[in-house]
Amino acid sequence: MLLFVKSYCIKRYNIFYLFSCFLLATPCLAQDITVTTSNYSVPASTTLTINSVYMQGGTLTVPSTSKLIVNLDITYGPSGGTILVQDGGQLTVNNINMNQYSGTLNIGNNCVVILNNTLNAAANSTISIGTNTSVTATGDLNFNFVSFSANTGANLIFTNATIDGSSVVNMQQATLEVRSNFTFNSGTTNLLGGSSLKVNGNLNIKSAGKFYSKNASKIYLKGNWQNDHPAGSDFNVTGSETILNLNGTTQQVNGQTGQNFYNVECVGNYIKTFLNNVTITNLLDLGASTLYMDGGIITINNPSPSSINRTTGFVANFEWNGTFVRNTNSTSDYLFPVGAKNNSGIWIYRPVILQPKQATAGVYSVKAVYNTVTVHSVYDLGTSLIPRPSTPPPYPLNEKFYHKIERTSGPAVDITIFYDQSQDGTFNTIGQYKTTTNKWEAVANVQAGPVASPLISLKALSVNDFSSPEFLVANGYVQVPLYSYAVLKSKPDGGYYLTEDKQLKFRFEEEYSVPTGTSLTYRVYDKSRNLKTLQNQNVSYGDNRYSVDVTSLTSGDFYWLEVENSKSEKWYLRFKVNE
Repeated sequence: MLLFVKSYCIKRYNIFYLFSCFLLATPCLAQDITVTTSNYSVPASTTLTINSVYMQGGTLTVPSTSKLIVNLDITYGPSGGTILVQDGGQLTVNNINMNQYSGTLNIGNNCVVILNNTLNAAANSTISIGTNTSVTATGDLNFNFVSFSANTGANLIFTNATIDGSSVVNMQQATLEVRSNFTFNSGTTNLLGGSSLKVNGNLNIKSAGKFYSKNASKIYLKGNWQNDHPAGSDFNVTGSETILNLNGTTQQVNGQTGQNFYNVECVGNYIKTFLNNVTITNLLDLGASTLYMDGGIITINNPSPSSINRTTGFVANFEWNGTFVRNTNSTSDYLFPVGAKNNSGIWIYRPVILQPKQATAGVYSVKAVYNTVTVHSVYDLGTSLIPRPSTPPPYPLNEKFYHKIERTSGPAVDITIFYDQSQDGTFNTIGQYKTTTNKWEAVANVQAGPVASPLISLKALSVNDFSSPEFLVANGYVQVPLYSYAVLKSKPDGGYYLTEDKQLKFRFEEEYSVPTGTSLTYRVYDKSRNLKTLQNQNVSYGDNRYSVDVTSLTSGDFYWLEVENSKSEKWYLRFKVNE
């Protein structure tokens, strides 16, 4: 039976008058209905359509076989009241307003509730959603001093969600989907027993907000994570298999302090940026994503070698920002899937494997550092800082990148460093930078490592010295001093290069093929344009590095270097001889 409450005037009648209209099958003059201290139940097996409901102390019941359609709003007055949708009942309404006076909204099991706008609740109101019940809203969810619970199988959908006051929100094996942003201004929200929270926008935890997730619950997030709670760890992940699923495109995870997660899943071939320290208790699944550490440290507490999953994803940093930490307790291989952004803005993957020599607890960190010229002092591998002999390639050191490998605790390890021969060069050993000598020295006991096409590797056995944590692939040269080589310019300018130890060090790129043994055409002039004779230098195709003795020149004076290639093209360098 389908019944409508017809509106012939705007006078509000009480619910008893409305019910008599149905019994007598006569037109009802009510537009709005008021539920007072006397209870009212929509007739069984009935679809009742009215304009609005005003709750003033009574109980409005929608039976399991009935449907109540409220074209406008349900509003709770000073005396409150209870709306009870029994198991299987249906409710459609524009707004539910519980924001001024307290009330109770109980939705039973297997119900359907449609909100054409918002759910506003405050003033110590209580809302309960039964099992396998669907609540779908076009608008927002706004809670302020509200007690809310949703039970097994409940499915709630809102556009935005905001939790305020001392609200307590409990989700027990339920699903809440927020189409846009979810903000926790204050109060406490609990995801329990395998619940799911799906946020298609940003998730914001303010300084007074508390967000707990336990017992195999899962958070799906398409936007950014921002946790401003001072403790940082109020996203409590002590339960089993709780997962933060980052399934958007470019995303950020940030907070006032470090963040703690149980599991983290990265979805899609996108960049996920962690802006401060993140600790992952159990598992990191990188998928195909680039997890970018912009100043933070990522720590995996689980010592299992399988605590990281990936397809093509890796953990990256730019310059010195961030590092990647793993705990160990076995003699298995521990992959550090690290990479970096090169000077062209391209992400490169250059992993490291550490294999502890004993099955004891250990903590190790690895990060890849791409060359950044002279920004980072003596540790930098910029092309202007690495010496090369005047012989043709291969060169002694890998100028493209190095790894900073540190040990907090634990036994000696085998270190395997991967590189791309087509992009990085050909190498046959591993070097370690020594601060005591300011030299890169070859590590003992290095052999060919495994292949992970297109990457190949070198493996240093039983490394136990981490006093200097900088390691790189090299080409058999030992004790290479760190000096800078000047870069020639196509036109003279006002700048100058200061020689070191009466050695003029410069690099020259010969772009054309020349016969073996060809002499470099170069000239040195004093300030009066007098030609100075220095020793002969050979040139070959490609990159050439030179160290020319200038002890015959006057200390403190300026000179011009002019270099000419095989096509008579010239490059220049103004230099001053050191005292």
